[in-house]
Amino acid sequence: YCICAWHSRACKAESRIVAERSARRSSLDLRRGLAVKVLSAACSSQDAFCVLSVLVSWSVFSEQRKLQQLMDSQHGEKEEAQQHLAQQQEDLQGLRASLSAEEARWEVERSDLLERLQHLQAEQEGVAKRLHDLAEQRVHMEMRKVEQKLRAEAALSEFT
Repeated sequence: YCICAWHSRACKAESRIVAERSARRSSLDLRRGLAVKVLSAACSSQDAFCVLSVLVSWSVFSEQRKLQQLMDSQHGEKEEAQQHLAQQQEDLQGLRASLSAEEARWEVERSDLLERLQHLQAEQEGVAKRLHDLAEQRVHMEMRKVEQKLRAEAALSEFT
């Protein structure tokens, strides 16, 4: 929003500069006309008026120079701001592209890790089932061992 507002102001600044420039030109034309009248009257009648008219025209000229310098500096600032804006927009586009690529890589990595997790969970379930089966076999074998021991003792006691 700030960039749009700044851009809007910058574009309006150009139209203001043009309007100010035309107003200054008409003001300067009026002043020049007055200066010419004053100079022509002063030169024809008295030296003091001639000096005064030269000073007035010098004042008009210096005022015009100041205004021109101000307009030139504003124009330069506007161009710099536009270049900066263009650079920032290019940087933003680059960052957006980089972000999209990074998000795609993360999604691939996430799906790989999820697949691996599912595989490991399935493997864990298989190992847990196998462990349970082995534990049951052990219990059965121990029961058989106890039974065989009891039979052996019973058979031994019959022989003795």
